Amino acid sequence: PSLPVRVPSEMKAITSSVSSSTRLRLVLGVPLVVPAFEPHLQLVLAEREVWLAPSATVDTARAEVLARWPAIQAAVAAELPTAQRVFVENQRLTIESFARGFSGTRLTYGRALNLAMALALVMLAIGCVNLTALMLARSLARQHEFAVKRALGVSRLRLFQQSAIDGVLLSLAAALVAMPIAWWASGVLVSIVSVAKAVPIGNAAPDWPVMLAATGVSLLCGLAISVLPAGRALSVDPDAVLRARGASHRLRGTARLVLSVQVALSLILVVGAGLFTATLSNLYGNDLQERAGEVIWTRLARNPVERATMLEQPYFEDLAARLAAIPGADAAAYSTFYPAYLSYANTVPRDTVSVAGIETTALTDFVSPGFFELYSIKQLRGRDFTWHDNTAAPPVAIVNETLTRKLAPSGEITGQQVRVTAGPATTAVEIVGVVADANITHIRDGRTAGLYRPLMQDMRSAQFPLAHVRVRGDLGAAQRGYVDAVNERRHHAVLGLFTIDAWLDNALVEQRLTAGLSTFAAALAVTLCAVGLFGLLAYSVSSRSREIGVRVSIGAKQGEVIRMIVLEGLLAALRGVVIGTPLALAVAWALRARFYGVAVTDARVIIAAVVVLIATAAIASWLPARRASRIQPIEALRQE
Repeated sequence: PSLPVRVPSEMKAITSSVSSSTRLRLVLGVPLVVPAFEPHLQLVLAEREVWLAPSATVDTARAEVLARWPAIQAAVAAELPTAQRVFVENQRLTIESFARGFSGTRLTYGRALNLAMALALVMLAIGCVNLTALMLARSLARQHEFAVKRALGVSRLRLFQQSAIDGVLLSLAAALVAMPIAWWASGVLVSIVSVAKAVPIGNAAPDWPVMLAATGVSLLCGLAISVLPAGRALSVDPDAVLRARGASHRLRGTARLVLSVQVALSLILVVGAGLFTATLSNLYGNDLQERAGEVIWTRLARNPVERATMLEQPYFEDLAARLAAIPGADAAAYSTFYPAYLSYANTVPRDTVSVAGIETTALTDFVSPGFFELYSIKQLRGRDFTWHDNTAAPPVAIVNETLTRKLAPSGEITGQQVRVTAGPATTAVEIVGVVADANITHIRDGRTAGLYRPLMQDMRSAQFPLAHVRVRGDLGAAQRGYVDAVNERRHHAVLGLFTIDAWLDNALVEQRLTAGLSTFAAALAVTLCAVGLFGLLAYSVSSRSREIGVRVSIGAKQGEVIRMIVLEGLLAALRGVVIGTPLALAVAWALRARFYGVAVTDARVIIAAVVVLIATAAIASWLPARRASRIQPIEALRQE
């Protein structure tokens, strides 16, 4: 059930006019033809590879092909029914060099891993800002030490080297701690990607070039974060420092700016994590079936020796009964497409359905009796299919709610005759039932117009069915029984067995990866933000103990002292929120194509992110403030 294979003459002209040396790949956004179990797919793929002439460049070839593409598009669309033309008209063509090879895994997971790299860079920036703030506080505490050394004749360069060595050693220690974590994290990523089916990831453990490069970046960052604190400490006049006694070190402008930048970067990550998590939740919400148990399934493979032999209806009835009788199973059914399309990246081909002057498109799936019951798809009107709906009976179909609304806004569709056009063939079928919407195509299409036809009325499609079994008991025993039941009949083989929940996870593996990585990065960023704010305020309280003691001695209450310190931290956090909110919206707008069912400016996500950061700042500020409120005036005034 697919469009007829047609390679336009213009495309043939392009492939025949180029000759040697460099191979290109023409990537169609939506495949023109994706037939099931036909050799045409290889024929189409062969026509998508061309050779670049020695005198040409990739850019010139791209310009020539893109210039001819609209004419090819129009020629193909002109021969299709009106409802199907949109799928060709929406196609986009890109020209790529094969120099880097072709990898389906890279296309599937490349964007998520690029996002992971971007998150790593943001986390690196937050870590650098955090350590800069802490080292800045430490350098202020060491001003007296540096002033004494300067008075004894130590050069500025020597003191700067001392600070730089501190930063480099700190980064080197961090790199050593990070190495085992990197090996562990790579294994976690592979386990996420490899759900439900084997993905040829290979060895994903960090190799020595990667680890050496990461260590080098860490050392450079350690050197960079020591520059500002060392410069601030060495820029002070030694005589003024040595004359100062009991100096009070509030958070100065530089420290406040560093804290605000850290909060702003953290806000970007928290907003991104909220949007990606909401996207994942919305996509899982598209799985409309309410299954009363786990479902195991696979596409049955024919024995190569007898592939030319057409299996008849009694075989499929008997196999369904055997599958329903395996240990732990209570139902079995067949389909042609569902749920294989859940992870399909492009728009799937649809048939044209028309009635009484209304024409639309729908995804046609051939299913057996019991399919809707197995997946708990509610029967709203009419009847289910039976085994008597075969090639000897009149063509019938069942439609879902979405297709019913398009064909019959009044809702009265049962009993009507509709015309179904699949490629060059048009068939008149009677609608015998209406079922609830179900996620029968790509997971982003929660309510696709669906037309279900009896599997036994298309025995050609029935030769390679998807066989589903609902399991309530031991899943392992049911899987073994499934394989044994298929092997007993000898006409089919089980090449791989899946569960519907794992397959759904596989369809959303990219979204789960991005949501998980962004949430982890946001949680780590918030933690670093709290640690940085706590460290700076703790230093500020320690260096201001004399000032706080004076305030308490002249009548300041504990609540006033706590409020003073907490307010200092909250003001820095609020400045970060003001800076980070427009930046977070800009980043979210750039990534808007990755979101589903959630607006870039979703107020709930933004407000939640702001509340999390403000609450974190309040908690991180309260601990030093509580310590400040307990300072005894006599002890504080004795400090020098």
